Amino acid sequence: MSREEKDQAVLLLKLALERDPEYVKAMVVMGQTLMQKGLMEDAIEYLELAISKLSLAGHPTEVENVDLLILSSQWAGVVYMK
Repeated sequence: MSREEKDQAVLLLKLALERDPEYVKAMVVMGQTLMQKGLMEDAIEYLELAISKLSLAGHPTEVENVDLLILSSQWAGVVYMK
């Protein structure tokens, strides 16, 4: 993605999260996008929030939620390594 596309993605993801603060998939994508922009501290906030929401709901059993938990955990690990 170009810089402009990443900036646009962040704006749209913020809008989505304003409308639905529980939208975990948007949190994960926001974390990934911010990481790609080099904004590691901001990225980890969204990724950890996604992990918390998925974990606090109990052990996720829906395939999408399990996938999101794995993905957000992996990306959080990458951010901490940088």
